[in-house]
Amino acid sequence: MGPTKKCLNLGNGLIIQLGRARLHEDTTFYVRPDGDDTSHDGLEDSPSRAFATPRGALNAVAACYDLSGHTVTINIAAGTYDGDIVVKGDHFIGIYGNEPSLMLQGQGQNTVINGKIHVLRHGWLGVSDITVLGAIYTTYYGVVHLKGETTLRVSSDKSCFNASNLGTILIQGNINIDSSAVSVVFHSSWMGSIIGQSFTVNHLKALSVSAYYVVATSISFVALIGGTFIGAAVTGTRYVSNLNSVINTSYGGNNYFPGSIAGITNSGGQYV
Repeated sequence: MGPTKKCLNLGNGLIIQLGRARLHEDTTFYVRPDGDDTSHDGLEDSPSRAFATPRGALNAVAACYDLSGHTVTINIAAGTYDGDIVVKGDHFIGIYGNEPSLMLQGQGQNTVINGKIHVLRHGWLGVSDITVLGAIYTTYYGVVHLKGETTLRVSSDKSCFNASNLGTILIQGNINIDSSAVSVVFHSSWMGSIIGQSFTVNHLKALSVSAYYVVATSISFVALIGGTFIGAAVTGTRYVSNLNSVINTSYGGNNYFPGSIAGITNSGGQYV
């Protein structure tokens, strides 16, 4: 039996709190294109109870529930969902622990978020089996934890994965890059961290990188160890590490990251 919803959803993001239901176990909320964000509770995978958008589901969870340390999974059916996903940790009650308290679980490349994902202010969001038509950002102690398979498609002036201002991106799954041109693939700055081990990055198209494949700048940290980079060719500069930042490949060598131009270290940056 699921938790009892204790709020009134008036639509358009306006939710009146009548008290928070405390979760006593990990709980799944469902999202489907034929659902509804204004009157449904999301506790059943059916047109009569599912939410219509991931953003609607997250808004309801933030307003209506005390997570009490449990994990909330937003199970998202195949479909395209417009709008950015922004998770602010201080909008949720009962988030703590060493694993994501919030998990977006898609159904593979047919579950499409038409917007960016941004996690900040101590939020911790897991992402699995989803296509994102925009970049992924973490700032101000936010954490994005990539599991399963994540596909990204960004415009040529964007960086795919961005960790800055003490934000962290953790990579435990596999990544598809479905763009022909980007600025940067992995970008860490201002004490941001990008950490991954034993992962695969598959370039679905020939990729032109206008800046660098990997950037670590302004006292930031990138540790991408045991990765496999496959698929179409990548052109551009492999990496830059500067301003007392570190790129750790566990001695993967200067040609570890894809690209056609040698990487750079300067101003106290390290590459190992």
